[in-house]
Amino acid sequence: MEACVRAGILKALLDATKDVCTNVNVRFTAEGMHMQSMDSCHVALVSLVLNAAAFTKYDCTEPATLGLNFDSLALIFKGCATDEDVRIAWDQNSSDLLTISRDAREFELRLLDLDHCDFMDIPEQTKEISLTLPSAELLRICRDLGNMGETVSISADAQKKYGSLLKVIWGRAPQSSMRGSTSS
Repeated sequence: MEACVRAGILKALLDATKDVCTNVNVRFTAEGMHMQSMDSCHVALVSLVLNAAAFTKYDCTEPATLGLNFDSLALIFKGCATDEDVRIAWDQNSSDLLTISRDAREFELRLLDLDHCDFMDIPEQTKEISLTLPSAELLRICRDLGNMGETVSISADAQKKYGSLLKVIWGRAPQSSMRGSTSS
């Protein structure tokens, strides 16, 4: 398996998911890269698909599921410029190491043997409300919510404008919840 991609794509994905997922199984198929992982409390499911067309080069003849540690990946990608090309390679026959090349440097990341490698089929869902906002704003909201408590309920009102569209309820238990709303 060999894939080349702009570092900015993987850095954004790592940054958005590393607080929820630590160790994940990433499946490489001819169609692209697939990842599913639950948080440590088994409350949140992260499901990610990066199609082969998102890569500048993508070659995967045999499907492979690789166990990766996101903290280690984040360290490798930390110094990358967003427009820098990164090469990811794995030889199915001879290695339990993932090779990541960027610039003139090469890193080897030991693969993990994770026991939860079944990928769930997630049914298509219809959306009652669609919200478009800058990814930096969504990241800020998610980080803020992670510090609020164990229970989060998000609701939206289609009649209101962006600034007050997203209402958030947080707390330890539903009966003792505190209300707050995001502001733009």
